[in-house]
Amino acid sequence: MFSGYNQRAIFAFLRTLEKHCISYGIISRAGNDPIKRSAYSTRVVAERKSDSLDREEVLGVLDEALDLIAADQHILAPSSEALNRFFLMYRNELEVRKIMVPLVSKDLYEQISDKLKFSELCVARGIKTPANIRDFVNANTPFVAKPKTYYSKGNLVHSPFLLLTSESKSAFSKKYDLEDFYFQDFVDGRSIYLLYYFHRNGTVYKFSQENVLQQSGGKSILAAVSSKFHLHAISENYEGLFSDIVFHGMVMVEVKLVDGEFVMIEANPRFWGPSQLFVDAGMNLFEAFLYDYGLIENDPEFLSPKKMFYYHWQGGVSSELFNQNMVVFHENGEEMYFNNLTQFMNSDIYLRPDSLRIYKDYLFLNSFYLLKM
Repeated sequence: MFSGYNQRAIFAFLRTLEKHCISYGIISRAGNDPIKRSAYSTRVVAERKSDSLDREEVLGVLDEALDLIAADQHILAPSSEALNRFFLMYRNELEVRKIMVPLVSKDLYEQISDKLKFSELCVARGIKTPANIRDFVNANTPFVAKPKTYYSKGNLVHSPFLLLTSESKSAFSKKYDLEDFYFQDFVDGRSIYLLYYFHRNGTVYKFSQENVLQQSGGKSILAAVSSKFHLHAISENYEGLFSDIVFHGMVMVEVKLVDGEFVMIEANPRFWGPSQLFVDAGMNLFEAFLYDYGLIENDPEFLSPKKMFYYHWQGGVSSELFNQNMVVFHENGEEMYFNNLTQFMNSDIYLRPDSLRIYKDYLFLNSFYLLKM
């Protein structure tokens, strides 16, 4: 697996591999990869020379890792968007090296991951999405700018932008090519992640979480709780959609709940940051993945937990505060967060024996923020 990106998901996955005594090797990010400050530093078998996804460099570092890990077959962890797309682009060259890419075809992957394509797929099936905005110039804020495809003109990668004010709208239009984006209404409500693993034999494993606290600009989730929305009828719509297009693998669908109605926001067919929540809750979608590819023998049981589980990322909170950004509470989130602060803090992704040094680094970052005030 490649480390350094989507790192919180990497740690949750590593803990699952350790639980099942599965052999693995880590290719670290160039420079200051947090994995080197963890209990998994000894499992680093190669290090990237740069962050660029250069074909020769990435294949070269993989060859270096293969020399140190003897196996009849290797499987790549589908941990981040950029890496997944790289793996799919060079799938044939990886398979020659006996490296399996555990993903659907490139076209199907992009149909889900590219936001416009997936939105159009949902609309065609009668699934509600935010209303499209055709006239950027006369559009009233707030609204959202979403990239049509992962790679825009000039091979640039854009994240969605929340255009909350006329000033941010004006700045956006001056900095970016509007042709790279499509525009939708800003939907504010309860934020839900529907979480799935679709086994190649047709079995569907599912869980869900409600997001409580998030970084500004719609970035990473900072706090979440387990939920039962995967048992709601809305989940059946997505289960049917993914089954009909013969999708297999992991996928997260973000929906907003507004006045009793669910609205699809986006989908991500890869690992996602708050994965430790489903690991802690015993609804381990990583185990479904490992079972699908024969790395564990027993079909994992998925019995919805009777109690609530919590997810927290203090490092993300510290980073936002240090950079003087506002953290964002979702609907009902502020009361939920402060009423259960102890449970959130004790469930932190890095407040664990294998990553305690990383957690302490975040505490120091908090201290620096207080000194800045």
